[in-house]
Amino acid sequence: MPFVVPLSSTCQYMNFDIGVKIVILVSVIVIIIIIIIIIAIIYVVLVIVIIIIIIIIIIIIIISS
Repeated sequence: MPFVVPLSSTCQYMNFDIGVKIVILVSVIVIIIIIIIIIAIIYVVLVIVIIIIIIIIIIIIIISS
């Protein structure tokens, strides 16, 4: 009988440990996805801004010439 309790508690601890690892893994994946999305948004905004600036420069050149 003495062996039953330590075994079950160890098993529960292992399950808890696995659960914690899964939670950490999922949270890390979510954080990475969020970072990638933020970088993508920033990249898109930068590209749009650069395109707008180029268009403005072209318009200024056309008007001035």
